[in-house]
Amino acid sequence: MELPEAGRITAGDREAYLTEDILSMVSTSFVGDHWRTLPDSLIIDLGWYAPSEGDGFYRLCVLRGSWDNVVIVVENPDQYVIRDCIDYILEALSTGASLEQISPVLKTLGKQQ
Repeated sequence: MELPEAGRITAGDREAYLTEDILSMVSTSFVGDHWRTLPDSLIIDLGWYAPSEGDGFYRLCVLRGSWDNVVIVVENPDQYVIRDCIDYILEALSTGASLEQISPVLKTLGKQQ
């Protein structure tokens, strides 16, 4: 589902699609003969947050293992910026980049215009 810009979303679309629980992905490893989530697995979490005053924004978080270890946070109201950040994270991780290498690039990609 592609939504219009944040400022043009209808109340119905906002209620149906924009929640704190939009996406959650957890890294898994193949161990022996099955897939397993490890205690320090990476988690990519995406939600929509609408403060009581002002417009809402997407919050993209990368965690290591749990919410006690949030490594990267990007907040931006533009769905395309967030999409680009997710694409970059997945591509970088698949080529062996560390979170320390990924974080500065995401800060640049995710800056609000």
